[in-house]
Amino acid sequence: MDSEAGTRGLLTEKQGKLLSIVWLILLLPWVVIAPFVALGFDGPRTLSIYIGAWSIWSYPVSVGAVWMFKRKNPAVSLFPCLNFVVFLVALFIRP
Repeated sequence: MDSEAGTRGLLTEKQGKLLSIVWLILLLPWVVIAPFVALGFDGPRTLSIYIGAWSIWSYPVSVGAVWMFKRKNPAVSLFPCLNFVVFLVALFIRP
């Protein structure tokens, strides 16, 4: 068994850097879209509205965590995917 394969993580360092740049670029439209999420609270406040707002408003925190910890483990670059998954789950929650 190759000893390098045992120490290699989920992502290589190059893949982690590329993915963190993608997350950073996606912050640009977030600046425009995030304030409009508050309009969801004009209607009835449901669990899906709260979960969707949390996933969108916490996205910069996820990107910041990637930039802080990507040198230790490039796999942390997948962390902002959690925001997208939670947002998609919130779309299917019915009141």
